[in-house]
Amino acid sequence: MTATLNDGVIYSLASFSGDANARIAAWLRTKIVVPPTVPTALNDLWTLYMDQIPVSGGTTDERISRFMKAIIGTDVPNLTTYNDIQNAFWNGAYAPSTPTSGNAFTNRVATGWTITRASGATDTGLTGLYTQVANNTAYYNADKGIYSEEARTNQFLNSDTLTTGWTPTRLTVTTGADLAPDGSLNSTRLTPTATAGSHSTVQNITSLGNTNEVLSIYAKPNGYSILTIDYAGSIQLRFNLQSLQITDITAGVTNARITAIANGWYRCQWTFDLNVGAGTFAYTVGLADDANNTVFVGNNASGILVWGIQHEIGFNPTTYIKTAGTAVTRPITDISRASIVGMNGDNFTIRIVVTVILPFSGVRYFFSMDNGAGQSITLRESSDGVLSFARKTTAGANGLVVVTVGFLTPGGTIDIEFEQSTVDGMTMRVNGTTVTDTNVAAKQAWSGVLPPVHLGCQNPTGTPGNSINSTIATFQFWNIPVPIIYIP
Repeated sequence: MTATLNDGVIYSLASFSGDANARIAAWLRTKIVVPPTVPTALNDLWTLYMDQIPVSGGTTDERISRFMKAIIGTDVPNLTTYNDIQNAFWNGAYAPSTPTSGNAFTNRVATGWTITRASGATDTGLTGLYTQVANNTAYYNADKGIYSEEARTNQFLNSDTLTTGWTPTRLTVTTGADLAPDGSLNSTRLTPTATAGSHSTVQNITSLGNTNEVLSIYAKPNGYSILTIDYAGSIQLRFNLQSLQITDITAGVTNARITAIANGWYRCQWTFDLNVGAGTFAYTVGLADDANNTVFVGNNASGILVWGIQHEIGFNPTTYIKTAGTAVTRPITDISRASIVGMNGDNFTIRIVVTVILPFSGVRYFFSMDNGAGQSITLRESSDGVLSFARKTTAGANGLVVVTVGFLTPGGTIDIEFEQSTVDGMTMRVNGTTVTDTNVAAKQAWSGVLPPVHLGCQNPTGTPGNSINSTIATFQFWNIPVPIIYIP
C-alpha cells in the first residue's frame, strides 16, 4: 500500500510513551516501514533508516528535522538541531500535510479541471449501469477513476441493437426483450427458430486491413449460453457465457476475453489481424446449442441477449462508443487546469496514481506540465510499453533528461511522485523507488504559480498528443516538498 503521509489524522507525540527519543522514534515509525527489530530510540531508528529518510544534505539531526517538518506541513519553527526537534514536537498535536489542491477521481468529481472532448462518451456507473455523457464532460470507471483514452471509431452503424443493417438466418431478432447494460430496453434477443440449420445474423463492415482490429459485444444468456463469432470466413471463436470458456479459436485471434458486467451481462472481446488489404467483410453473430452444435433445431423461445457491438482499430477495446445510423469517433479527452492557486513553483510535490488499461506503441502521455518557455515535465510511454519520465530545465535541447522508469502492464497501477525543493532539486519516485535522474540537482525554474497541467493526452508543446489508455485515480499537489513513503 501507499502511506501518503497526508491523511489528515492528528499525530501527537504526547500520545506516545517514553522519553523524547522513544516518542520521536515511535512517531517516525508511523511514517516509514516498520522493521523486524522495533527501534525504541531515535538513534536506533536512524541507524536502521539511514537510506529511507528521503531528505539529503546536512547533519543527521537536520535531515530528521526537515523530514518531520515536511510530513507535518504546518508552520513550525525552523528545525536544525536535536533540541529543536524536542522543543517543537514534545507536546504538540500536528496533522500530517494535506494536499494544497487535488482530486480523488475515484469519487467521480473533477473540481477545478477543464474537460475538452468534441463528442459524448460512456461512463461506467457505480451501480453498474452505463451512462452516456455529453461533450466536454468527464467520464469514469466505476471505481478506478477518470478515463483517459485514445481516439477510437466504432464502425458498426447501429451499435445498440442488431436489427438495422443486419440479415438474420433461421433467427428471430427481438428488441426490448430485457434491460441493456445502460438501463435501456435496447438489448436484442437472438432466438433460433425451430428449423434445422445454423442460426445467425450478419452485417458487412469495412476493414483497413493489415492492422490489429478489435471486436467486442455485450451478451447475456437467455436460454442458450454459447455465442459464436465468424469474421470474413476466417476468424472464428465461441464464447460460453456459463463456463466463461472461449473455444474453437482460429489462428490469428489474440486477446480473447470474457469480462463480467453488472446484471448478468458479459463483454466478449477478441483481437485479430486479417493480414489482407482493405475491404468489406462479413461479420456474423450466431448461437450454438448446449452441446456446442452450431447446426441444430431451436425451440422458438430460448436465445441470447446482445447489445453494444463495437469494431475498432487497435489491440484492446476501449469504452463503449454508441452509434445510431453512422460510424462514430470518440476523440481524446483533454483533462487540464490552467494553474494551481497558492502553489509555489520552487518547492512543491505532485502525485498521480494511474491504472493502465492498455500500453500501445509510440509516444503517448499520462501527464504533462509546461511553462511555455521551454521547461516541462512529462510522464509518458516512450515506446511499446516503456514508461519514461522526461523533463526540460532550459529552453531548446539543452537540459532535456529522459529516464526509463518501468514498464506498463495492463491492469497495473502506478503511483508516481514528483518532489522539488530549493535544497534537493527534483526527485521522482515510482511505486516508492527513487528514479535516477542525471540532472536531479537542476530544479524547474518555475517561480510563482505552477504552469498548466494536462492529464492523458496533451504533449509538452501544448497541442493534443496521443493518449495512453488509462484511468486516473488520484492527482494531488502540495505547496511544499512532501516525502511520500511507498510501502509494498
